[in-house]
Amino acid sequence: MNTTLPPRLLTVSLCLALSACSTLSEEECLNADWYLIGLEDGSRGYDVSRIGSHREACAKTRVVPEIDAYRQGLAEGHERYCLPANGYKVGLSGAEYRNVCGAAQAKEFVSSYQLGRDLYRLRETLRVLDQQIYDNRNLIEELDEDTDYHEQQLIHHASSPAERQQHLDAIKDNEREAASLAESIVYSERERAVLARDLADTQAYHRELGY
Repeated sequence: MNTTLPPRLLTVSLCLALSACSTLSEEECLNADWYLIGLEDGSRGYDVSRIGSHREACAKTRVVPEIDAYRQGLAEGHERYCLPANGYKVGLSGAEYRNVCGAAQAKEFVSSYQLGRDLYRLRETLRVLDQQIYDNRNLIEELDEDTDYHEQQLIHHASSPAERQQHLDAIKDNEREAASLAESIVYSERERAVLARDLADTQAYHRELGY
């Protein structure tokens, strides 16, 4: 199996391994338009603490962020970010809301955000359940293969009572574990059916609301 990560995923993995990637490159720091940087950060839902990360990223170049220009851009970015339709998209993506919307926009934004978030959680729960079912089926296949091995050893190669008993015990253990996994799959599939109905109902309700 080829386990080589694509370049983009490799970059993300390296960033995570190093705790965090720089928010700006040296070149971006040297040519920074702090209003535009604030505008972009605001439109992505960041709060003013984001400038601390930029300050750290630009420390080597001795570039100091222009806080007033950044705050102006950030505020205008928040005006774009805090639209109700965007709130739904943010919630649906699973992204965190950092309480950046002012009182005039916060109520509708948060209401839409929670709707999107509810749908995200349903989808994520369904995804995790599907993965669990998939993993358990794979485990059953592995146990079956191991059982076949022990059966072949028992029939053709076991030459002593102790060896035969060892293979018999392994077969029984595999069968018990496989039966337990199969039972777990049955319960998971029942739960999945309920979740799938909830998901369909939620999506239909959201369409009625115009999302």
